[in-house]
Amino acid sequence: MKTNFHLIQITYRLITVEFFLSLSYIRG
Repeated sequence: MKTNFHLIQITYRLITVEFFLSLSYIRG
């Protein structure tokens, strides 16, 4: 369960980073 939660956290963080990068790319 802990490993699963860790993987979900990493995936969520990657999605968030990609989302912010997309926003910066659109604004730029």
